[in-house]
Amino acid sequence: MSAAKAEGPKLAEAMTFKLRKPIKAHGEDVTETILREPTPLDIAAGGYPMVVHQDGSIGFDSGSVHRLISRLTGLPPTSVEQMSRVDYLVHFNVVTGFFTADEIGSADPT
Repeated sequence: MSAAKAEGPKLAEAMTFKLRKPIKAHGEDVTETILREPTPLDIAAGGYPMVVHQDGSIGFDSGSVHRLISRLTGLPPTSVEQMSRVDYLVHFNVVTGFFTADEIGSADPT
């Protein structure tokens, strides 16, 4: 198995990432991942990854991001834990990017 495919709705925005270091998932080697956009159900299950601190700064809930990476790639959490630091941070940045002001701010309210 060369790529782990995320199960769930087929959305237009799915990204493929070649891993720097292969990982094991479902008993097979995985060399690339396919990460899809989150749905409302994914957010409800994985949690909202952005947090606002008392001083007004914005940070990330790393546990939520980890759950979303697992859910959006179809990889078990234990496989996500095997990712190299760089592979994990690439996925982390893409997932958090789904929740940035640029992404959300582009919506046209009615």
